[in-house]
Amino acid sequence: MRRFDPGYLAMKEALAQNRLGAPLFFHCVHRNAVGPEYLTSELVIANSAVHEIDIARFLLEEEFAWVAVTSPRASMRAPSRRPQFIVLETRDGVVVDVEVFVDATYGYEVKGELVCEAGAVMLAPSPAITTREAGHEIFIVEPDWRARFKTAYREEIAGWVDSIRSGKPRGSSAWDGYAASVTAGACLEAWRSRTRTKVTLADAPDFYR
Repeated sequence: MRRFDPGYLAMKEALAQNRLGAPLFFHCVHRNAVGPEYLTSELVIANSAVHEIDIARFLLEEEFAWVAVTSPRASMRAPSRRPQFIVLETRDGVVVDVEVFVDATYGYEVKGELVCEAGAVMLAPSPAITTREAGHEIFIVEPDWRARFKTAYREEIAGWVDSIRSGKPRGSSAWDGYAASVTAGACLEAWRSRTRTKVTLADAPDFYR
């Protein structure tokens, strides 16, 4: 659904216009207020970070070659799981870093900054209003992903309907799901082994080229 989010689409358009030059870094932050009890350290990668993996592939239009993962100590509010910090390198040498912290307490927040040769483009905060009061500037942080990505969800459903009507698929493909899952699997291997790990994908079928 992130592929239908206006912010990420504007990022992709900025890349397509080539005003900023080639991409070098993509910095990502993925925070939740509190993760569910079943969410393990491994699922922080496989269930949360996989969204950043997929959207990075969508923006950069290339696959990952290598991954490395490290973890800080666990938060006192969730001692049974660890936040994750992931560094991925694409086949063409773009570096992507992802901070995933699902127990940040203050709300749900997704950030992204694409740094290019001649400038940078970043996701703007998504609140409807900002208040200035008593020396502070205040805006509301969404409580969860449903509020943050409500427009993207609506556009995704509309895209599905358009696909049925036109016969032309929109959104992610089965190959996108496969590639994101294999990359997340390499991240899990890197986390367990504490070593830089290669991402090994099968050759894409001609159907997806």
